[in-house]
Amino acid sequence: MKRKLTKNQRAILGFVILCLCTVLILYTGPGFNFALQVVLASMLMFFLFWLVT
Repeated sequence: MKRKLTKNQRAILGFVILCLCTVLILYTGPGFNFALQVVLASMLMFFLFWLVT
């Protein structure tokens, strides 16, 4: 049987993912393709939304 995450664990994991999203988007630099930044941010934000709801 799979063990579900508690509400507190999900909140902590969501906060860490949100911080990683921010760091990845802000510090990838101008050499990184903007379209790939948008795709990466969208995928990570979708995962974050799925995790916390």
